[in-house]
Amino acid sequence: MRKVSAVISLTLVLLFALSAVPFKADKLFTPVTEAKAETEDVLLTLELWSDTHIGSKNTQHYLENGVDTINSEENKADGIIVSGDLTTDGAESEYRTFYEIMSKINGPKLVTANGNHDYGQTKPRDEHRPVAIRYRNRYVGVDTQKDYYSTDINGYKVIVLGDEGSKFNSMVISDTQLEWLGEELAEGAKDGKPCFVVCHWPLKGDHGEWFLWPIIPGGHVDSKPSKKIRSMLEHYNNVFYISGHLHAGLNGELARRLFNSCCVKEKNGVTYISVPCFGEGNRFGVSEEGTGMHVTLTKDKLLIEGKNYLTGQKYSKYVYEIGISNYNPAENTPAEPVAPETPDAPQSIELPEPDKTDNIAA
Repeated sequence: MRKVSAVISLTLVLLFALSAVPFKADKLFTPVTEAKAETEDVLLTLELWSDTHIGSKNTQHYLENGVDTINSEENKADGIIVSGDLTTDGAESEYRTFYEIMSKINGPKLVTANGNHDYGQTKPRDEHRPVAIRYRNRYVGVDTQKDYYSTDINGYKVIVLGDEGSKFNSMVISDTQLEWLGEELAEGAKDGKPCFVVCHWPLKGDHGEWFLWPIIPGGHVDSKPSKKIRSMLEHYNNVFYISGHLHAGLNGELARRLFNSCCVKEKNGVTYISVPCFGEGNRFGVSEEGTGMHVTLTKDKLLIEGKNYLTGQKYSKYVYEIGISNYNPAENTPAEPVAPETPDAPQSIELPEPDKTDNIAA
């Protein structure tokens, strides 16, 4: 038994160590991008943060520093998206600190998602959920008591998914929310217009959560809703799913190839973006606090660049270019909502009619 435990421990150590090695640049260029001519017409710029964890040591300082960096930059982004775990314990004082600091940003529109820490890890979520929603509504500018909502940044739809349950460390998403997601996608992604879906948790199987969270449950959206969400996302062109939660950092090519622990992944036309932890550092790859991503959208591509918001430095080794396909704003063909059906559900089998020419002896 001790030998088995030792082997498992050594394997985990090796996996963690290898995933931290950048080796060569983790650049992703999709075939669509390579085939298109680049343009300089910028349609949208975003700053992506996650897991600021206000309440933990030094996180308030990092957040204040990041806001100062954004305010000092000449070219302001259109929006900043923080994909969950804004706080550490979901305390009202932590929410107040987070949103008061973020309200000092000059220019970018703020969009936030709530994560597992925001609803509390030790107390019943019913005590934390109303506080989280109240502060979100006040500072983000939405008016709903639901855990999920939609907004827009510079005319582009941003759909924010939310946990509706009380399952420790995990996300519960209702069929009502899934149906709402289908309606929002139909509106926001029609004509191939780029559309952004934000959720604290990644979908199952996208960013190496199988070894990043090998023991503690809740490293991703559960299998069944992951399949349902994925089936709806894949119905449209130019959809981008933004998550956090993993504290994975900006990973290198070896981690991408061996463990599927990649920051940016394109699958069946959908781009999945795993945003590093901003407030507490990261386990792998680029591990510094203040790490996030800068996004630039043009008619031809979505450019994602790793960035440290404490210094303003961009990480040139971590650049991802995703081609924008079939986006024609001149067309105005309405899209139909997609039902949240599991794509691999068993299909009914039609049995052949019996051959009436056969004579069966009585």
